[in-house]
Amino acid sequence: MLGDDPLVTAEQVAAALGMSKGWVYAHATKATPRLPSIKIGGALRFRKSKVEEFILNLEREAAK
Repeated sequence: MLGDDPLVTAEQVAAALGMSKGWVYAHATKATPRLPSIKIGGALRFRKSKVEEFILNLEREAAK
């Protein structure tokens, strides 16, 4: 189930994007563009595929 689309932490997303963990939390909860996330217990998790889709959408917007 998760093998093909693992959940990653905010720290992992921040490292992949080259942004701070605070930026990731802000864009997962209130800021735009909104970074898709899942809240489990009190922790935010992110589907790797959704983070990649988020990046592609930003690239498309920048190319317009």
